[in-house]
Amino acid sequence: YRLVTVIDGLNRNVACKKPLNNFQDFKGLKIRVPTITSYMRVWELLGTAPIAMSLNEVYSSLQTGVIEAQENDIAMTNNLGFYEVAPYAVMTEHVPYEASLYFNEKAFKSYPEELQQIILEVGRDIMLESREMISNIEKEALAKMEKDGVTIIRPDLTEFREATKSMRDEYSYAKPILDLIDKAKVE
Repeated sequence: YRLVTVIDGLNRNVACKKPLNNFQDFKGLKIRVPTITSYMRVWELLGTAPIAMSLNEVYSSLQTGVIEAQENDIAMTNNLGFYEVAPYAVMTEHVPYEASLYFNEKAFKSYPEELQQIILEVGRDIMLESREMISNIEKEALAKMEKDGVTIIRPDLTEFREATKSMRDEYSYAKPILDLIDKAKVE
């Protein structure tokens, strides 16, 4: 396969009812996660008490104390008003969203070289434009939330990364794709 582009999405972060300034503050935290096994695993590795819950239950669960935090991208947290009941935004960036576009290598090579180069150039342009667009969406959502009284916390993520390092081994079937994405980020 030929990687043509990687399109950035919004990273997932945490909105919570209390300040979480460092890795230790997350221990035992009741946090809502989607019903996805790998998401549950991340939060288990971080020492929290993850609770799988559908999105439509989050607001009231934060209000009533069923959960203390939820993880989502900042735009979703802003658009659904979760920050109204969880006024701390902790920039953990624990799940980077990216979409990749691949070509079958044989099909790609069947095109004239000039067309191959155009495809790759358009792919690079899309990648750069998506990064700028996503960055702007996040900045605007954070600015609105800060204006509305949300405290933005940017903890040192070193311990978070260390605690979740084993995820690459646990999900080794995804390693070839992760390696391609890592390579694309460098290029």
